[in-house]
Amino acid sequence: MRSPSLNVPADEIQSIEIRMKIEAETLQPGGLYFTTKEYPNVWTDRLIRFKPIADAHFHTYKLDVSAHPKWKGQTITG
Repeated sequence: MRSPSLNVPADEIQSIEIRMKIEAETLQPGGLYFTTKEYPNVWTDRLIRFKPIADAHFHTYKLDVSAHPKWKGQTITG
């Protein structure tokens, strides 16, 4: 999934919540990619990983985006 175009100062956002459910036989790590004005392309150095739960129930994952070194001082575009 992709977000619409954004123009948000990263320092205003400390965390992002994702709510989803997974129905799968095998489970892959979850990840949130982000793009910035300085780095407009999706790349693995702008990835925040998390461990999803595959039990067919909704779960909310709160990701501390402010801890990522490429988040600080940027303008988030996607």
